[in-house]
Amino acid sequence: MKSALLSLRQGLAQWLGAEAQLSPILRVPPPLRGMIPRVRQVEPLPPVLPLDGENAGRLLLERTDGALSRLRLQQHASLPEAAQRNEMQWNTDLPIAVAGYQTILQLQIHQDAHADAIDAEDRSWQVSFATNLPELGEVGAQVSLRGKLTGILLWAERKEVVADLTAGLDALRQELSGVGLLPGAIVVRLGPPVDPLSAQRAGGAVDALL
Repeated sequence: MKSALLSLRQGLAQWLGAEAQLSPILRVPPPLRGMIPRVRQVEPLPPVLPLDGENAGRLLLERTDGALSRLRLQQHASLPEAAQRNEMQWNTDLPIAVAGYQTILQLQIHQDAHADAIDAEDRSWQVSFATNLPELGEVGAQVSLRGKLTGILLWAERKEVVADLTAGLDALRQELSGVGLLPGAIVVRLGPPVDPLSAQRAGGAVDALL
């Protein structure tokens, strides 16, 4: 995908020239290592390309630059920490369409840093994802898997969506059992879980004597 985008950008730049002016667009928050996936409401794409050829080319070049920047950030966020070379994490955005609405699903897959030192069936994985839809608002999930034991955290920013998710928990447990997994803790909460990076940046301190 990155090679295809680079080729597209090169062709558009050659056609439009080096002085092609690009208008700024609203960016999705960048992916950072350790940050939970979030998809806030983003600027909708234009329904059709401009009729003028050069304006259409500028729009395509603008979106291609944005996509390449996003890919580079995802690649950087997926690199392991120097002290945890065995840790595996993969960050990506998946374009999705629901009821004719186009948005992204931000996906993060994480493997235990010590996974190579234990049996394959005991390896710990976590999949986190989020998306944002007009009818639902922002929704997301964190799914953990160790062997066949599965734990799930579902969250949404709207109370009515939380109620709908809670009503479907029994069916979710049956679905997990039906594919051979062991349902563990399954929790639904209002609002996203606490972002560990935000907590670190807060820099709060607690007096142990109080």
